[in-house]
Amino acid sequence: MGTTLWCIAVVCAAPFLVGVPIQRLLNRGRPLDESDWLLTPFIGLAVIVLISQNLVYLDCRSGKSAGLIWALVLLGWAGLAVARLLGRRGGSAPVSVFAAALAVYLFHGMGLLYVGARVYAGHGWQDEFHYVCLAQFFQDARFSTSMDHIGHKVLYGWPTILKTDRIGQSLLHAFFAASTFQDAKTLFEPTILLGPALTLLAVYSLGRRLGLDRGRALAVGVAAALLPAVATMHLDSFLSQ
Repeated sequence: MGTTLWCIAVVCAAPFLVGVPIQRLLNRGRPLDESDWLLTPFIGLAVIVLISQNLVYLDCRSGKSAGLIWALVLLGWAGLAVARLLGRRGGSAPVSVFAAALAVYLFHGMGLLYVGARVYAGHGWQDEFHYVCLAQFFQDARFSTSMDHIGHKVLYGWPTILKTDRIGQSLLHAFFAASTFQDAKTLFEPTILLGPALTLLAVYSLGRRLGLDRGRALAVGVAAALLPAVATMHLDSFLSQ
């Protein structure tokens, strides 16, 4: 249980820890309003993927690039502190929306919490095998590694074929694995469960832009995030989707 909670905490916190300094920079130091806060985790995830993917093409393993990203995050937060911006969060942080997103995450993750991150596999669909292999490959091996160089590490055989095809989600997965000091298998389910939570944030944001009040927008967001189709996406291990 301790490992599972640790993985969930890192996966849920990292998008905000990375995204807030970037969002404050984009806002030129101005306090974040509700729409800014809702974009923050998406910006954080995008920055993680952007840096990781460029570094992996330079043959930097995700196990090392994760350390560089966290160093940049610390610099970002230190910059906010020096600029005395840490206390200027603004009064529009949608705390109730983020709490609902966490509740959705944990609701979809009941199986994960019950069984544990090391062994839980949803429906046990084969897609998880491919994604775990890719993330572990990026964490341990260089991008230039070919089939001729994997030796006895047969786990890396499949990734040498797939490594040039839509790897962003697997680099995010590898980043979380490196950040928690766990293997890719343990971090697969905590990573994919971000899907339902982020669905709530996206639908809530859309509802607000269409003129719904906070209560109705939140109700629509929760309903969308709890749809059986959304559950099927993570239970069948469709990480890219």
